[in-house]
Amino acid sequence: ELRRWLPPNKSSELNRRKVFMFQHRKDERPLQEWAATPGAVLIVSYHRLKLTHQLSVTKATAVKKLGMAAAEPLDTAGPSMEVQMDSDDDMPEELDAWTLLSELPDVVIADEAHLIKNRKSQVAEAMGLIKTRKKIALTGYPLQNNIKEYYTMISWIDQPILGDGADFTRQFIDPITQGQEPGATRHQKRRMMEQLSVLHDFTERFIHRKGPDILSAELPQKHEYIVLLRPNPLQAALIRAFVQGTDRYGRSLFR
Repeated sequence: ELRRWLPPNKSSELNRRKVFMFQHRKDERPLQEWAATPGAVLIVSYHRLKLTHQLSVTKATAVKKLGMAAAEPLDTAGPSMEVQMDSDDDMPEELDAWTLLSELPDVVIADEAHLIKNRKSQVAEAMGLIKTRKKIALTGYPLQNNIKEYYTMISWIDQPILGDGADFTRQFIDPITQGQEPGATRHQKRRMMEQLSVLHDFTERFIHRKGPDILSAELPQKHEYIVLLRPNPLQAALIRAFVQGTDRYGRSLFR
């Protein structure tokens, strides 16, 4: 997709040879080439980023334990102690990979940023360790769909901007969630709309909202077709039984 939207001429310093994908743990060549190429773009999935961080933490812990074991005096009278680790060749690769991913990026763009989910997830932890202040979160989620995920996305961009999680939950998440419930009272629905409006106005200064109209000039025209098909005998029988059951039992049929 990145290659599709690159300008066809040489007006941009970014070209296809500067776009790399880090997909497999055993093949770090794209990662190394990206690190060595000025102005390059690296594409990496949330899953790969999370796994690379986890492996880095695991092997760093193993190194620390090995160092502690080596520092302890040997007890020749006691049982022998053996520390098993992966091959030495594998260890620096993962540590180097995470160092590159966490320290080299100048700008980080998180596509489908709602997938970060919550601040305690492993993906959010890995994303939060990337050492750059230039961050962009992209999402197609409407604001009211999941307020917790919005809080996570915005907190990843700028941690203190929405305040403490408990305060945000009390002020926004709870009243908005209560107002979305099927049995919400008129007061709860009004309170939900009020808090959605407050949150929308507050985030207007750092959320760049765009509607589907912006794509109308770029995407092909959409055509929708409705095709009516005659039901087969079994489908017709099921439909009749459903209608008769609804007439007879009313809403209790769905309980």
